[in-house]
Amino acid sequence: MTAVGEAARCATQNDLGRAPTSDLSDVPVVAIFGADRPTAIERNDVIFPGPDAGDADRCRHALPDPDAVSCDQPAPWAGRSWENLVNAAGAERIRRVEARTDEGEPTPGAYSASRSVAYVEVTMVVGDPMNLYSFIQTAFAQCAHGDFQMVEGIPVVVGSTPMAGVGDVPLVAFVTRDRVAWVTLGGRRWSAAERDHALTTIARHLA
Repeated sequence: MTAVGEAARCATQNDLGRAPTSDLSDVPVVAIFGADRPTAIERNDVIFPGPDAGDADRCRHALPDPDAVSCDQPAPWAGRSWENLVNAAGAERIRRVEARTDEGEPTPGAYSASRSVAYVEVTMVVGDPMNLYSFIQTAFAQCAHGDFQMVEGIPVVVGSTPMAGVGDVPLVAFVTRDRVAWVTLGGRRWSAAERDHALTTIARHLA
């Protein structure tokens, strides 16, 4: 029990390391790049509900109405810090990785020669009591202007998001019975084959 005046420990964030040799075996990021292992890891962490997450007065958060979210925020447009989102989403954990490759010098006029991936995977509590599944589908359809498709038998919402200096880049959400995930494919423009490989890789991982 939290003592009076003590800050509630609603969430716990663990940094898992940013060295190129850091263990990324629980996420599909390395496989997304194919033969080009990421040479820079800019984020690699996991967020869990904290020991006080069950304190409804201090740690209780809810997802907003997905039809009324502000699309000026970053995905998933929930208007919550990541520490609050893990409880608002009714999640067991949120796993985040941001990584990029080094593919040499950009051609004249190009922003980057490298590709980048920002990947988020949310493991939901059984039964999805906070309706995260529905929230993600609706928010991505609205704010990423996404279209509903199927990849390897998994429902996805394929949209885009603006990236500084690059323009619109693919932003895709995946929804399964026990997990939701989304990925931003940034940096230089991904070829159709690279994009399809990335989405297939994620879908197979989640399946």
